[in-house]
Amino acid sequence: MGLGIDVGSYALKTVRLRRKAGKLHVTGLGRAVFGYAQNGENRSKAIAVLKRIAAETADTRSTIAGITGRDVNLRFSHLPPVGLDRLDVMMEYEVMQIAGKSGGSVYSGYCGLDIPDKPFPEVPMLIGLGKNTYVDEKYDLFEKAGVVPRDLCPNAIGLFHAFRLSGQGEEGRNSLILDVGAENIDLVIANGKGDGAKLVFARNLSQGAKAFTDAVRGALGGGQAEAERWKLKARLARTPDEDSKGEASRLALLNAAGHFQTVVNTSLQFARSQTKIPDLDVHRVYLSGAGARIAGFGDYLSQTMAKPVEVLRPFEGVDLSLLDADAAKMVVDVPTDLTVALGLAYVAETPGAQSLSLLPEPVRRRRDFLRKDMFLYASIPAVLAGIMILFTAAARARSVEEDALKSAKAERDTVKADLARYEELLAVRDDLREKNGRMAEEVAPGSFFLSVLAKVRSVKPERVWISRASLEPSSRDRDDSDRVVALKGFVEETDMEAHATFDKFRKALGEGGGMRVQTNAEKRSDDKARLEFEITVSRPAPATE
Repeated sequence: MGLGIDVGSYALKTVRLRRKAGKLHVTGLGRAVFGYAQNGENRSKAIAVLKRIAAETADTRSTIAGITGRDVNLRFSHLPPVGLDRLDVMMEYEVMQIAGKSGGSVYSGYCGLDIPDKPFPEVPMLIGLGKNTYVDEKYDLFEKAGVVPRDLCPNAIGLFHAFRLSGQGEEGRNSLILDVGAENIDLVIANGKGDGAKLVFARNLSQGAKAFTDAVRGALGGGQAEAERWKLKARLARTPDEDSKGEASRLALLNAAGHFQTVVNTSLQFARSQTKIPDLDVHRVYLSGAGARIAGFGDYLSQTMAKPVEVLRPFEGVDLSLLDADAAKMVVDVPTDLTVALGLAYVAETPGAQSLSLLPEPVRRRRDFLRKDMFLYASIPAVLAGIMILFTAAARARSVEEDALKSAKAERDTVKADLARYEELLAVRDDLREKNGRMAEEVAPGSFFLSVLAKVRSVKPERVWISRASLEPSSRDRDDSDRVVALKGFVEETDMEAHATFDKFRKALGEGGGMRVQTNAEKRSDDKARLEFEITVSRPAPATE
């Protein structure tokens, strides 16, 4: 059973999904409204709600928690077409460069994108970055409540899967899906509909429906709760019998809606720039989140963007027959409030679902250890026990032999046999030492390869890009233990400064005396857009007397 949890600044939403006989059933959902708060006042309320969820759920390990906000950044990236064996290495460089530009320490993750008929040969990737302090705080909230999520996933990924479940969209056309939360907007561009929908672009913005509430509050005065009521009561379109408060609310909403529409258009321009698809456009817009319930908001966007706008129906593609009456009513009253939680529950319940992990690195290492390496360490006690048994048996045999030698010369043959066995063990020991020596020689090239990559990371200027790194036999010696590292890359500049940048990088790489750098090729690309190079890094030749 998969559990999706969306902890927003205004409310906490949960959805449980279970796949049975090939069909997805919603087995439970919840929505706890906190209201707007300052300085993290809703954190304790969220922990209390999560504690109740932990108490009611036998196993929360299949939980995916959403994460969004100003400290989470989703970026589009292009990678050269490479094999899967090199993809991780290239993504490590890409993430390192983006994280370095963003400043501060971040957790990162990525997933591939499938853009139909893409006009470029590169591989499109979605990269997620989350500030360590923010992600750690979010994960700590769950730990304090006794709910340990399997993963932290950007809300935009959950929004995409909820769109797929809705069955909305159009074949061969792009749709823009907007989830307007209290303080954040999650934006997704998807191509197609239903299970065949493809994720083209995703982004999160630090602006939400609270901007509408603040606008109404500024116009009418009063408290936030009253402004929230007027926000949902007022309409963007003028009505003949509108009173003064209603008209003031409407004008305030219009002003906020205009700013919102500008933000959306700016995001579409940003998507075209990031994807390098100048004519990227959307045919239809789908609204989700609490902001979808603002009266007339969809009509306003439809008029200003000149595109059809619909409210997302996220629960269209799932079975609701297992829900009780109160939960079923919630699906009718506030379905779009639960959109992200539904999509996260789908990720939790569906193995291999497209996702992006922003799990804190220490937690991820601990999880990987338990999944991959624990069985190795679990075998250590058994090995030690076996050694102790052998050691004890040997000691006992030695004691018996000594007693036998003292008591009777007739036992001499037994002692000689034991000595012969001891010599055999010494031979086995020497053989193991020789094998260990050979293994050390075999792993030496790998250690040298890693040291070269580490040096590249520390000295590489920003404009220098490494597209390929490989470990190859030395041209001067066929000995397998003597390898060189071949690096292929380019400098983005096209003037003489590109040569200076390359020389600076090459000299810095060779400084310190531990590596010898040889340039094999240095030329401008056919389109004159960059300076391409190939270099070989090797150990210095041993000194001769």
